[in-house]
Amino acid sequence: MKKLIIALAVSGAFAGTASAQSSVTISGIIGVGVSSISGATKGASNYTEGNELKMAQDSKVPSRLVFRGTEDLGGGMAAIFLLDKGFNVDDGTETLGGAYRESYVGLRTGYGTITLGRQFHPLFNVRDDFDPTADSSNLMATAGFRMNNSIMYATPVAAGFYGKLAYGFGEVAGNTSASRAVGGYIGYGNGPVAAKLGYNNLNDALGANSAKNTLLAGSYNFGVATGFLAYGVNKGAVTSGVYSIADSTDMLIGARVPFGASTLAATYIRKDDKTATDADAKQIQLYYAYSLSKRTTLYSIYTRINNSANAMYTTAHAAAAPTAAQYALGARPADREFSVGMRHSF
Repeated sequence: MKKLIIALAVSGAFAGTASAQSSVTISGIIGVGVSSISGATKGASNYTEGNELKMAQDSKVPSRLVFRGTEDLGGGMAAIFLLDKGFNVDDGTETLGGAYRESYVGLRTGYGTITLGRQFHPLFNVRDDFDPTADSSNLMATAGFRMNNSIMYATPVAAGFYGKLAYGFGEVAGNTSASRAVGGYIGYGNGPVAAKLGYNNLNDALGANSAKNTLLAGSYNFGVATGFLAYGVNKGAVTSGVYSIADSTDMLIGARVPFGASTLAATYIRKDDKTATDADAKQIQLYYAYSLSKRTTLYSIYTRINNSANAMYTTAHAAAAPTAAQYALGARPADREFSVGMRHSF
């Protein structure tokens, strides 16, 4: 990797002043472990998925290969790009069906940064920044994690405040509202205090209805530990398992405690379905990591989900939930998972 970066720098030196001020860095994360998944029941159905012992990728920090570049354009302006490719260490396959986790190009100035491409949704940024364990997305709204065909503007930091705005083209011919996404967040960070307020609005494939998600999250560093709190409101039908939630709230309470080379974290999450379906769920997750070095970490994650009678939430590496017909015959998804693994960054 070092030889490649040096070669790029040398070739740039012969291409002129502008290229000489360019840089491309290659980095990545390789993480994999063994997961024990349990709690699934078959009932009287033909449901065959569920309980298993398997090798699975690190759910907290997924494996990836990242190419990141900048070119100094002068006057405080720079061109930037990012290519972030995910992969499964256990079998060598690509994640997300071969799509990049992120892929964008942009322009960074003293007035902010504009990027275009496939990018993490601002609502995901809020949730991910304030989840000290790993898998809050098991229950909490995600807004799809990423926004395709998007333009994003990130403000510079001023007195601790910063923000991001995002617009995603639906790219449906003849209907500019169909599949369109709009979102953003406002953030604040100063000393031990950090907070973000995020919003997402995603139209359906016809542009007739939309899902709206609002998430407020914050943390406070007490020195010996950091506390986390998040609350989300979700409006608009969102299909999950065998039910559809049109009105729900999410709450997260968590803590992270570093000591020596170790880090211990815990979260409690509650999904409250406000509709007649009443598909409520709760999740408790414990996370422990031990750093062998600055780049190599051993980790363990325990997850326990408590589904109400009508809920069908599953753990991070569990197989697909039962179908509606299987559910009616007593089938239930896996709701417990314990993983141990190793992660290396470069």
